[in-house]
Amino acid sequence: MIHAENRPETPQWCVIPPEGINYPFNPVVDFFSGSIQLCMKSREPSRTRAPDGEGTSLRRTMDEEQMTVRCALILALFIPGMVPCTAQNGIGFGPLLGLYKARDADGYRIVGGAALRFRLSEIIGLEGSVNYREETYSHGSVDVTSWPVTVTGLLYPIHFVYGAIGAGWYSTSVRYNISPGSPGGLASVTRETRQQFGWHCGAGVELTVFSSVRLVGEIRYVFLNYNFKSLPGSNGVISSSPVMIGCLLFDL
Repeated sequence: MIHAENRPETPQWCVIPPEGINYPFNPVVDFFSGSIQLCMKSREPSRTRAPDGEGTSLRRTMDEEQMTVRCALILALFIPGMVPCTAQNGIGFGPLLGLYKARDADGYRIVGGAALRFRLSEIIGLEGSVNYREETYSHGSVDVTSWPVTVTGLLYPIHFVYGAIGAGWYSTSVRYNISPGSPGGLASVTRETRQQFGWHCGAGVELTVFSSVRLVGEIRYVFLNYNFKSLPGSNGVISSSPVMIGCLLFDL
C-alpha cells in the first residue's frame, strides 16, 4: 500500500510494508529528481510502553538491524562490479604485463605489450597480442631481444575460466658479447637477426572489475628454441619458458 508524505516542498513517496512484516527500512523515492534515496527510514516504534530495562535493548536491536541493512546495501552497490565476466560478442583492448624465465636464461625478465581480445560466443574467444621481451644466456654472453606477434584461441568451459592454445611469430635479434676468435668465442658473427616460430598453451581467468573493464590473469607455457648456432656449445640451450601474465582489457 502506498501513502504520500506530507512534505509540500519535496513530495516523496514511501513503500509501507504490510502489517506483520517488520522491514527495518523503507526505500524513499523522490519523484521530482527521479532517484531512489538509499536512506534508512525506520517504522514508527510501537506505542506500547516496553517494560523497564527492555527499552535500551530494543533500541540497540533496531540500531544493529539498521547497520546490517546499511552494510548490505553498500555491498550490493559495489560487489556486483567484481563478478565473473559474462560478456558475449565483446571486444577488449588493453596493456599486458608478464614475468617469465626461460629454462637456461640467466634470470627472470618482464614482458610487456598489448592485447586485443574477441569474445566470439559464450565458450569461444580469440586473442591477438604484440609483446616485447629481452633475455640473456651464458652469463651475459648472449643478449636476445624479440617482438612476438601471437594469435591465441580461447575456450571457456566456465564463463570466466578459459584454456588457451596458440602460436607466435618471433622477430628476434641476437647479440653475442664475445669477440670472434677469442677462447670459447664465436665462429664468425657478433650479431644476427632471425624470424622464428613458437607455440604456446595455458589457462586463465577473466573477471569483470567494472562495467567495461576486465581483468585477466593467465599462466602459459611458451615452446621456443632460439638455437644459437653462432655460439659454440649452445645447441643444448633451452629457451622455452612458463609465463605469468596479467592484462587489463577495456571494452570497445
